[in-house]
Amino acid sequence: MGLLGAFYAVTWPHSSTPPIQGLKDRLKAGSESYDSPNKGVIEVLEHFQFAIFYLLAFMCYGENLDEKSISQREKATRKMIQSGSRFQVLDQWPVLGKTVYYHQRNEFLELRKNLEMAILPHIRARKQATDNQNIFKEAKWDIKDYGLPIYVDTLLELKPEEGRQKRAVTEDEIINLCNELIVAGSDTTSTILQ
Repeated sequence: MGLLGAFYAVTWPHSSTPPIQGLKDRLKAGSESYDSPNKGVIEVLEHFQFAIFYLLAFMCYGENLDEKSISQREKATRKMIQSGSRFQVLDQWPVLGKTVYYHQRNEFLELRKNLEMAILPHIRARKQATDNQNIFKEAKWDIKDYGLPIYVDTLLELKPEEGRQKRAVTEDEIINLCNELIVAGSDTTSTILQ
């Protein structure tokens, strides 16, 4: 059963408070800025995309992130999505990708590094929190107070089988899965809102 499935729908109403409050604050700030050329007219799509991204990041990492962290994470993800079609040649011709398409490969690796730098601290913080349960009292973990499932925690507990042995999920795999959850959820919901 998925994290966004009907089973979890009943448990998530309280957790939407920080993202919803963030949306309200952004809309209010936009409506009060009469010195702008739009004179208080609000373009809501950007604010809704931010709120959806915030909610999914909140569900994924289990912490109430600040606006700078969310913006950094969203910027890294959007840039990776927008540049994706240019990097398809690296999948189709991996050997040539290292020599002929050297600049595209370096650009892809740089985007991937930026994405990792935006996500990895949150994953490591969750890993540390699950290893040491006392950290919840010291940090700003709002979501755990409600006893809600955190996506990264479920991934950290996951032990896929390789042959006859179970192994832990790697950080790269967790980064990919978290990115898939947030991208799929935010893009789909933004498309519906448009």
